[in-house]
Amino acid sequence: MNILSFHESTVTKFLTEQNNFVIGLEDVSTDCSSDKVEIVVEGCSKILVDSVPAVDSSLRMPCADGEVLTLELSEEKVFVLVEWNDFSSGTSFTQSYEVNGSKIQTFII
Repeated sequence: MNILSFHESTVTKFLTEQNNFVIGLEDVSTDCSSDKVEIVVEGCSKILVDSVPAVDSSLRMPCADGEVLTLELSEEKVFVLVEWNDFSSGTSFTQSYEVNGSKIQTFII
């Protein structure tokens, strides 16, 4: 059984496609190493951004760089708090996302 730690992992993919939400991460601590992980929420039924229903069900990375501050997984829900960084303008902001679906799968790649 792998123990995963998502804190300070880098967001490399963050999107909705075909009613699924996909988040790709690098530098996820797994047991004694650092790996890439992809989390897929199948059959999205609810998406909240900063505790407010998403205006558009299509999620995309708002900046090219994101760092996970918190990530919690359950059988049908992912909660993630991301600090997004826009290095070209020197700004950063934090957003929370709660995505509910029929099934959550985690892949170590």
